[in-house]
Amino acid sequence: LHSLSLDLSHNGMGNYAAEALSVLKKAPALHTLHLDLSNGLEDRCATLLDSRIPWLIDNEGALSLASLKEAPSLRALSLNLSGNNLEDAGVRTLVLLKEAPFLQSLSLDVSKNTVTDATFQALASLKEAPLLHTLSLNLSECDELCAVRNTEAAAQALASLKEAPSLHTLSLSLNSMRMTDAAAQALASLKEAPLLHTLRLDLSRSHLTDYGLQALASLKGVPSLHTLRLDFSFHFAVGNAGAQALASLKEAPHLHTLSLDLSSNLVGNAGAQALASLKETPLLHTLHLDLSRNILTDDGLQALASLKAAPFLHTLSLHLASQGDESRTNLTHQGFGALANLKEAPHLHTLSLNLSDCSVGDAGAEAVAGLKEAPRLHTLSLNLSDCSVGDAGA
Repeated sequence: LHSLSLDLSHNGMGNYAAEALSVLKKAPALHTLHLDLSNGLEDRCATLLDSRIPWLIDNEGALSLASLKEAPSLRALSLNLSGNNLEDAGVRTLVLLKEAPFLQSLSLDVSKNTVTDATFQALASLKEAPLLHTLSLNLSECDELCAVRNTEAAAQALASLKEAPSLHTLSLSLNSMRMTDAAAQALASLKEAPLLHTLRLDLSRSHLTDYGLQALASLKGVPSLHTLRLDFSFHFAVGNAGAQALASLKEAPHLHTLSLDLSSNLVGNAGAQALASLKETPLLHTLHLDLSRNILTDDGLQALASLKAAPFLHTLSLHLASQGDESRTNLTHQGFGALANLKEAPHLHTLSLNLSDCSVGDAGAEAVAGLKEAPRLHTLSLNLSDCSVGDAGA
């Protein structure tokens, strides 16, 4: 046995189960291990009311799981401990996994646990793992359960992972952690990671404004960056200035895959026009833009249609869902017709358009149908749910 994946989520796996599973360290050839021991938030809340409830993993269970570092051949490890009863001490114990002699890939999901600032300082020491090249940390929704007092210091701790000598792929999920613009400035120092080529930051439901996005736009300076995914959804404070800052990512010389989620914000036509300039990114071939529930009109869609000029673009996803009745009339068949001009993109073969809750109507549907003329298009996804499309449009 060299690869094992066990999904034991929502089964009430507590410390005894963690201890039992730790025996896997004795498997002599095991090099890839995935354990999902997550629980639901309802179980987490029950334990907060009665700490004697045994079905969640706490610091003692973390100690058992940390002993997996003794597995002689372990190279890739994924632990999903979301919704358990871990505290700072438990996370510090799990960080000892860095001592696994051949560990190259590590994923730790400790979302929906009780962590404080100390947890971030502990996780920063993962940079000491000499062979670790791929790291994923999920700390989402922890601040719903406790108070991380200084998000700037927490971000600085995570940014120090740039010192990991072999790190080339990093994913940080900080959903609902209330990251501020100062924290964003700290995270922007990840641009100094010498080998980093793939980066994902989930900063959704935080306290960022345009200033925070301006700081993070400096990630274009990561020397080897080719894949970038940034999630700024549900801020309700990011506007055109933030979108214009992100448009400067086109200056990243090696960037070929980019995903920007700006849904549920205040981006207007000027922001859309700026983002359309991403077509100038020299090597871009895959682009995902989520501008759902913003304040675009037909002019914004016409600007986005100019993405067709991106010379190497072959995969494009545009999410433009409306934010409700008040904005349904902001977009008309003229805007949707402009999107049909994406058919002129010379290499486009995969396209996804989400226009849900927009007043597309039959005229808009007919306009979008012009995409059938795209010469290389082989995969098309259209979401026209609740778009007032009738028989004629169908």
